Amino acid sequence: MIYVAILGAGIGREHLAAFRALKDRFTVRAVVDQDLARIEGIRQEDDNFSALSDIDEALADPQVHVIDICLPPHLHASVTQRALAAGKHVICEKPLATSLADMDEIRWAALTAGRKVYPVFQYRWGPSLGQLRHLMACGLAGQLQVAALETHWSRGAEYYAVPWRGTWAELGGPTMGLGIHAMDHLLHLLGDWSEVRAVAAHQRVRTITADQGVVAV
Repeated sequence: MIYVAILGAGIGREHLAAFRALKDRFTVRAVVDQDLARIEGIRQEDDNFSALSDIDEALADPQVHVIDICLPPHLHASVTQRALAAGKHVICEKPLATSLADMDEIRWAALTAGRKVYPVFQYRWGPSLGQLRHLMACGLAGQLQVAALETHWSRGAEYYAVPWRGTWAELGGPTMGLGIHAMDHLLHLLGDWSEVRAVAAHQRVRTITADQGVVAV
């Protein structure tokens, strides 16, 4: 059995639901959030995990094998390194980091600790991409020449009511929140890029400080 501590009870509730569906393999031992009431809000009757407000308690627990990071993006790289230093494997929501320097530090920390880091790119495993991979594996798709990906998803006021969203604490606004999945699709299907160009444009619906859109080639 693999024992997990989830850090963050926001998107962490979705991770908790996934671990419940895989209860023959995973047990959630703890959920950590500064707001303990939010943890209780996602607890079900048969859950027996601890509700913690201190990340260090989860990192110090010798029975926890995996730290699942569902915190605001600006904390991802530093907490990933702390978890690796504590001898834990890491699952981390995107973006794992926003610089090659941070990625190098995470890679070195993982190698030093002998542990694995698993960034979350769940849309790779959605039905549409699965169908496309199947067509490609069967030789029915031909050689890919051009790819265009668009995200038509309007975020309402409730989404931006979360204090760190729409700020640079989100490390890139919708580019990181949604566009990162489109970029991952391109990398997954087409391989490494040789050149990247980007144009950013701000929308006028809400006053936020982070970017509002990126087109990358």
